[in-house]
Amino acid sequence: MKFYFHPEKGKLLKAHKAWAAKEILEALGWIDLFGEKNYAGQLYSILRLYNEDKCLYESKTVSTKNKEMKLILKGWESMKPIGTNDVSEEFLETLSKEELLLTAGGVAI
Repeated sequence: MKFYFHPEKGKLLKAHKAWAAKEILEALGWIDLFGEKNYAGQLYSILRLYNEDKCLYESKTVSTKNKEMKLILKGWESMKPIGTNDVSEEFLETLSKEELLLTAGGVAI
């Protein structure tokens, strides 16, 4: 599964919730965490850290438990663990089709 991250909100969006809307999501500030054509989200852990100087969240994806634990010890917060696509509701954002259509100027996606 592919995930998008929003630095201002510090939230994740599951890509299948906004199918075929990559350009719209990027215009709204969402960042594709895994890159083009990579849907293997279960292979990565997603972490976030609030940067007070920038008033934004930073995100990191790591592929080993050791790297994940090192970042957690440095103050990073785990949003999604390695080996699953499960994300706690507190870290998830939902966008309705109507919200995407409004953003797209009414163009069907």
